Formats: sequence, structure tokens, C-alpha cells
Amino acid sequence: MRQLISDDPLFSQLQGDTVLISANRPDASPYEPGDYNLEFLQQAPVRQQRGLDRWNILRFVRSNWYVLAPAIVIAAIVLYGVSQLLLKRLTSQQSS
Repeated sequence: MRQLISDDPLFSQLQGDTVLISANRPDASPYEPGDYNLEFLQQAPVRQQRGLDRWNILRFVRSNWYVLAPAIVIAAIVLYGVSQLLLKRLTSQQSS
């Protein structure tokens, strides 16, 4: 099998881990390496994705502690507004 692949003109040109092969002509011969274009792809550097866990949240709060107080106040105002709207709807439905 190794000898068969090494004798094949297309397989002998392979480099890296991924190659895109496209034909130059619609009736390309499988035995003519000139009938195909080879584009070699290099592996991108590996990047580690960090998930959202409580340690990341704690690090964010520690580094941005000055945002915490205004965020709590804004959240309280929004929740107060939503609760007032719900109470108004409930009282209007009960009175009708």
C-alpha cells in the first residue's frame, strides 16, 4: 500500500495534514498530475477557549469592581419598573 501511494503522482506531492484538490478540466484523467491543482492548508495555531465559570466571573468582578454598584442600582430600578407594570396590570384586570 505504501509503495502504491508513493508511486501515485498526486499522493507523492502531499504536504502537511490537509490538501484541497481541484480539477483543471471537466474530463481530468486520474493518472495525469497536471490536470489537478493542489492547495495545501497549514494548521492554524491552537487557541484555548475558556468557558464561563465562577472563577472567571470572580476575576471579572475583582478587576471591574467599580462597575458593580451602578449595575446593582440599574438592575434594581429595572426590576422595580417591571414589578410596578405587572402590579398595575393585575389591579386593572381585577377591577374590570
